[in-house]
Amino acid sequence: MTSSVSPTSSVPELRFAVFGENGCGKTTLLTSYYGAQKIGAWETEHGYSLLAEDAARGKQLLDGFHGLEQGRFPNSTRIFTETAFQFILPGLIDPVLRVLWFDYPGEWWVQEPDHADEAARRTEAIGRLLTCQVGFLVFDGGRFQQESTPYAARVIGQFRDNVRRHRQLLERTGKTFEGYPRNWVFVLSKADLLPDQYSAADFEASLSAEAQDELDDLRREFEGSEGIGTRFLLLSSVKATADRRVVDPRSSLGLNLVAPLAFEAALRQIKGVPPAFVQALELAAKALEHLPEVLALVALLLPGPPKVKAMIWVQRLIAPLLRRRHSADLQGVSEQLRKHAQKLAKKGESLAAICLLLSTELLSEPSRRLVFLQEAKAPPGDADPPLREVTQAWSGLPETVKEQILDLARARV
Repeated sequence: MTSSVSPTSSVPELRFAVFGENGCGKTTLLTSYYGAQKIGAWETEHGYSLLAEDAARGKQLLDGFHGLEQGRFPNSTRIFTETAFQFILPGLIDPVLRVLWFDYPGEWWVQEPDHADEAARRTEAIGRLLTCQVGFLVFDGGRFQQESTPYAARVIGQFRDNVRRHRQLLERTGKTFEGYPRNWVFVLSKADLLPDQYSAADFEASLSAEAQDELDDLRREFEGSEGIGTRFLLLSSVKATADRRVVDPRSSLGLNLVAPLAFEAALRQIKGVPPAFVQALELAAKALEHLPEVLALVALLLPGPPKVKAMIWVQRLIAPLLRRRHSADLQGVSEQLRKHAQKLAKKGESLAAICLLLSTELLSEPSRRLVFLQEAKAPPGDADPPLREVTQAWSGLPETVKEQILDLARARV
């Protein structure tokens, strides 16, 4: 395909792959996610939008969304597809991020290639996975509701076997497995079929209790398994019945959380992110419990504002965030974050702007049911020594700022 919008070579890239069995909702996710941004007030409500680089691909996705409005689900993907998007902030002409979305065919899980050309295409596709920073493993919520954890355990086992096949194929073709994505978000699709009180934490708990052997086997396939089984999302691309009848294509759950989770999981590997930025984010996540405040804290303190301004922002923005976490009315806080993100973007601090902007998506009350991040748990017991170690690692911050962070964190644990 020829892109109708030329990507900027200096723009950082977020590359992620979507895996899952045939029919689990991967293609509908992409179609609904893009279509939702072209109707209504998505950009106003969320502070960003995606633009397909290739005009023909964008039209194809929109046609698929209009098909949903007419009650038709898009056809399942039978080939490996790569769709490029530009991440656009209002008021800025140039994109601040480039997003590459890889859709891995579900049929490839269960069928071997039947001719040499298809085998070559699969080999090329698997090679492309080496460029991904994060993957989404999608579980069919309808089947999970019917068969519970044994179904999810089978999906994990099938995924493990496919990872092994990918490793073998890469080694036979002279490539290493090192670039294969290490961070994975476990997505339970069709969440509208589940009880209203069911949460991403419940999904994680069921896998930890009844699919631990499969999870351990999967982790052993990777060197460093910190990113396996740590991020969970409940998602519903459209409201539909169990027998696949579309009820409302504009009613969804968790679509706005796809970008924040992908960005958070890939942050360490996105080109142009300062190592100190990533280190501070990871350390702070252990101390401050809730990711949105951590993202805001790091975005405000590290990318470059003067230290005096940093202290002011700790007092004026971070403290209200922490105090109001349990409030149902977070609209004002989110608006503050979006406005500051726009200021950062206009100054050229695009990665900090995206980090801050996407954190607002995780502040909402629904997100706390739909997302579970293991890394975001508060440390057990007496938290003061590890908290002090965390803040001491921020060598660039004044001691007064570190003490303020400690005071805020102590109030939370």
